Amino acid sequence: MVEDEPAMQVLFGFTLKKEGYTVFKAMNGIEGLKQIEENKPDAIISDIMMPDMDGFTFREEILKNKEWSEIPFLFLTAFDNEDNILRGLSLGADDFIPKTDGAKVVSIKLSNALRKRAEIKKKIVGEMDEASKATGVFLKPASPPKISGFSVEHFQKTPEDIPGGDFIDYIRTENALLIILGDVMGKKWKAWVFAHAYAGYIRSSIRSIAGDLDASISPAEVLRRLNKAIYRDDQVGESICALSLISLNTKDATVTISNALQYPILYYSAENRTINQLQTDNPLLGLRPDSVFDEIKIELKSGDRLVAATDGITEARKQNGDQLTFEELVHIFQEQFLKNGQNKAESLVQAVFEVCGSSKLFDDATLVLAGKD
Repeated sequence: MVEDEPAMQVLFGFTLKKEGYTVFKAMNGIEGLKQIEENKPDAIISDIMMPDMDGFTFREEILKNKEWSEIPFLFLTAFDNEDNILRGLSLGADDFIPKTDGAKVVSIKLSNALRKRAEIKKKIVGEMDEASKATGVFLKPASPPKISGFSVEHFQKTPEDIPGGDFIDYIRTENALLIILGDVMGKKWKAWVFAHAYAGYIRSSIRSIAGDLDASISPAEVLRRLNKAIYRDDQVGESICALSLISLNTKDATVTISNALQYPILYYSAENRTINQLQTDNPLLGLRPDSVFDEIKIELKSGDRLVAATDGITEARKQNGDQLTFEELVHIFQEQFLKNGQNKAESLVQAVFEVCGSSKLFDDATLVLAGKD
């Protein structure tokens, strides 16, 4: 709530708190921008006439930030003339509330604004889910396929249940399972719409490539051929997608991995009780037509585990706003495996949330856990 009159802050703030809201207060637009940066609110209520930065300027600054511009915004003012109302609505405000209407009206209109946004989100999610079913492109499969000698599972959570750019796919061959973990750069709706199309493109391309390879599948060769296809396609050639490929071979219990623009895959050795980082020095996909891609091959033993995650987990934020370092993440996973080598994907993610002190997400959090039975 951005309001320069302390009495109004107390009056409206008290009513909103009674309705279950946590209220952060600011005396002008400058303080309001700082509060948004620090607290990432679910809604913003702002006065118009304020010192240093008025409500209209405050709203204009918010609209410059793509993430902030999606937050429901209500103007609250004593100056409810037609010019002010028209200007406020032209800036995309969800509602315009005269202070004379009282605190209860503010609470009801805030609730309505949040409900409308939720309904729109639900409608879009439903329509996109239907599109996924119709096209056969799913960003997260219902469950990993069963494969002899290995265990595979995944966990995925999105901010406010708004889908984003992470996707998972599994491709079975006669003697192998290829795990694909992808992350299309972007946030929320735009990333999801693009990821839906891009996931279909990547999925069909990799499936076609895998069909031409031998039964074991080489992740490096998959990336090499995929890179060439992306480079030749002007529609996706300038897109940025991080990929991790993990090929589990059932004949000899070996695992071959290759990744591009993704964090290292973590390998927990049950025998040594240590975690090593598996990282290939591969170029960005689609940058050059003749790029060379490397892969790493290891033999898994009983109890060994592999963890691949997107940056929603590897770059999780703590309560003070600091980003979790990758070294801290490795330490968290190491402690979890030492406590219980049979960890679930969800338990590893929950351990990260506990260290961060919050489960609030700012990006998709996706983790794949694979191991030798």
